[in-house]
Amino acid sequence: MNLLKSLLKKNKNTISENLQVSFIDKPLLHFVDENLKKHPWTLRHAIMGTQIFGATGSGKSSGSGKTIAQAFLKNGFGGIVLCAKPNERKEWEEYAKKTNRQKDLVIFSNKNNLRFDPLIYESTRITSGGGQTLNIVDLIMRIYEIGQTFMSSSGTIETERYWENALRRTVSRSIELLKIVGEDVTIENLRKIIIDSGNEQQIKDFKEYIEAIQSVNKDDTDYNLLVKAIKELAQANYCLKLIKRGKVLESSGEINTEKFYFLCSYYLTEFHSLSEKTKSTISEYYLGLIEPFLSGILKEHFVGSCDASLRPESTYLHGKIIILDFSIKEFLLSGAYIQGVYKYIWQQAMERRDIKSNNRPVFLWADESQYFINPQYDSLFQTTARSSFVCSVYLTQNINNYYFSMGSSNAIARTKSLVGNLATKIFHANSDFDTNEFAANVISKKEKIKTTLNFGERNLTKSNVSNYDFQIPPNEFIALKTGGAKKLVTAIITQTGRLFEKENFIRAKFIQD
Repeated sequence: MNLLKSLLKKNKNTISENLQVSFIDKPLLHFVDENLKKHPWTLRHAIMGTQIFGATGSGKSSGSGKTIAQAFLKNGFGGIVLCAKPNERKEWEEYAKKTNRQKDLVIFSNKNNLRFDPLIYESTRITSGGGQTLNIVDLIMRIYEIGQTFMSSSGTIETERYWENALRRTVSRSIELLKIVGEDVTIENLRKIIIDSGNEQQIKDFKEYIEAIQSVNKDDTDYNLLVKAIKELAQANYCLKLIKRGKVLESSGEINTEKFYFLCSYYLTEFHSLSEKTKSTISEYYLGLIEPFLSGILKEHFVGSCDASLRPESTYLHGKIIILDFSIKEFLLSGAYIQGVYKYIWQQAMERRDIKSNNRPVFLWADESQYFINPQYDSLFQTTARSSFVCSVYLTQNINNYYFSMGSSNAIARTKSLVGNLATKIFHANSDFDTNEFAANVISKKEKIKTTLNFGERNLTKSNVSNYDFQIPPNEFIALKTGGAKKLVTAIITQTGRLFEKENFIRAKFIQD
């Protein structure tokens, strides 16, 4: 018996690894080629990411996209669905109905009362790093980037970097001030700090009163006058109110003196010593960042509380499928903010997960993905998505959509980095030259031997000429089938590190319902 226990203990890791291998190599679906041969597509393939290209009407959503989506649901995946078009939610409700997953749907929509405040989530999550100022600042700056990307104005020129750094510094100091005096870190409170940061005369008076009261005996009449003057200034000014409260906490030893002095120095000296133009520019950037969350659907659904069903962890803990039904076509920038911020928070949550304790695969689904791309973070995320069991699927018409969305700096390099990290590439019918040329290059060239006959005066000779040419020339992608009456959609599929028989691609068929 002891020997058996010893052997079991010794082989525990091996048994676990074998089970993991079996699980990860289980086929989720089979791609069917033109000869009706089936090719398995496994979880191992899915977690390496998928990019689907195809012109409008090519069948990318109703063909390969639908096939993959339903495979995820049949196999119990949780995930999030980003919505660019108004009908996206209905399509996924149909998928859920066909796969008996309706109970797992969570519809985040302007038609219900669900809320997800990203600041509350980041401040209260119990996983490591929760509530850290640096992480909250980073989240807020991502909101800034989303607005810039959606309006296609992201850039990296030095002047933009200067203002971005100044904005980050102000946001950081504001969050720290709220936290150190025990005030909630909310959009409204962040706004009030800048709106009510005081004018030069108020700041001067406040500093003088604070300095004077330290040298006055509490029994003196002047002490009561100073207390009253400080109180009146604080009542009329939110930022000074926080600093006054901090002074009380500091005197009782409840907060760190050095840290509080650092914050006071920023708001009582550094910020107000800037030129009026610089100070007003920083304030405008700051308020411009916060403004979208002060009214409309962002205030109704993205500020105030955080429903448990919308916490990203529910996708892998309970297999929830969260549909962000704020389509870009309907809600424009507001829809981009909601979905872009949630996507970023969800990605971070997936990177923190421990797949040893819960290995449910999850998916990130983005049709019309050009609207949701983060120029810097998405490529980095994709490099680690595999280890988090995240299956990213991006669908878009052509590669130029990504170039346009990546901003003015390194757009091509960023696009190639992202798409290069998506191992499964599916190309549907397309008339975009750049996309078709990209597809031909991805599948690559192959040596072809051409035999020529030479007729001499007395004999016939043969010669073989070797040259490299596209396995699939760019023009072939134009003629792929797009469904229609026959409901047959064709696509060319290639996967990093995989041979289908002897080729690195297949010509696949999909039947539309």
